[in-house]
Amino acid sequence: MVYLVRQCRTVLNAHGLLRGHLDPPLNDFGQEEAEALGREVAGFHPELILTSPLKRAVETAEAIGIHCGIRPHIENRLIDRDYGRWAGVSPDEVLAEWGSLDAAPEVELVRSVFDRATAVLESVVTNKRVVIVTHAAISSLLMASLETGRPQSSGAYSQPTGCYSVIRHLEDGWTILEIGIVPHK
Repeated sequence: MVYLVRQCRTVLNAHGLLRGHLDPPLNDFGQEEAEALGREVAGFHPELILTSPLKRAVETAEAIGIHCGIRPHIENRLIDRDYGRWAGVSPDEVLAEWGSLDAAPEVELVRSVFDRATAVLESVVTNKRVVIVTHAAISSLLMASLETGRPQSSGAYSQPTGCYSVIRHLEDGWTILEIGIVPHK
């Protein structure tokens, strides 16, 4: 069982700006989200916590780890999608100029994000209960792509900060059990 966690809120999330490799910490609301996630996820008794190296994900993973009695492990392949010079900008600005994020120069290709994120998933297939703390660009892409095995548009799997989804590996591939669960604070 994999609990796919979207990192908790930062000031950039609150303003709807692309985060990418920018590294802001959690804001006060995000810290409250992380505490709630920690309490809820501890009830699943995870055996491993993997996290993106970015501060907002690490702080989320550490809050979960405290409640679970587990130290999170940094997994560099879980880092947010690289938006290059567009990090810190409203997605609407990029869409107005380029028509899509994928068309904007310097934005990491969806295929690259997919390849590194699915490699992490495949590495934890044998573990029983794993928490993966990452970013919207990663978790949404994974959710949209699990059934087909190739990169798909991630728009249908929009998830709020501080939520988790539950996925499971079966003999014929991954299946989504629950999407975007927000713990009560």
